[in-house]
Amino acid sequence: LEASTGGPQRGLSRGLLAVREGPWVTVHDPGAATVPDPAVLPAPGEVHFGRWRLAAEETAAAPQPMSRRVLALATGAGPLEVRAAAAGETIDMGEGSKQVAEAMREAGVPARLRPAWPVVTAAGRMVWVVGCRVAAGAAARPGDPAVVVRASEVG
Repeated sequence: LEASTGGPQRGLSRGLLAVREGPWVTVHDPGAATVPDPAVLPAPGEVHFGRWRLAAEETAAAPQPMSRRVLALATGAGPLEVRAAAAGETIDMGEGSKQVAEAMREAGVPARLRPAWPVVTAAGRMVWVVGCRVAAGAAARPGDPAVVVRASEVG
């Protein structure tokens, strides 16, 4: 059989599935991913979005280097929201744009997790596909005031 994720799958006991996702085999509940409701992310403050915790704090100087799980946005970027990406949504790459689903695929996000994967918007503009891609011009320059957003998986 072929899974909706494009890889072979096998049913296991207790209703679990073993699915090939790229070079890995995952074992999981085959139920559809629950998409959390969008949440406003205050700075300072934190929100939980499904299996993710995102925390924001203001800082006088943007840190360097950043990691895939840390983003420093220029102060004044606007209100932050954490949500799932809409079908067909894109992120600005500077000279063009990229489909968010493609950015997730390139970063190795399994297809079954993509519908509930967090993205961050500032004043309605997509600025970060968490752990995958930062929009062109969204990151604060090193040393400038910034809002630092940290993402971590909690379960």
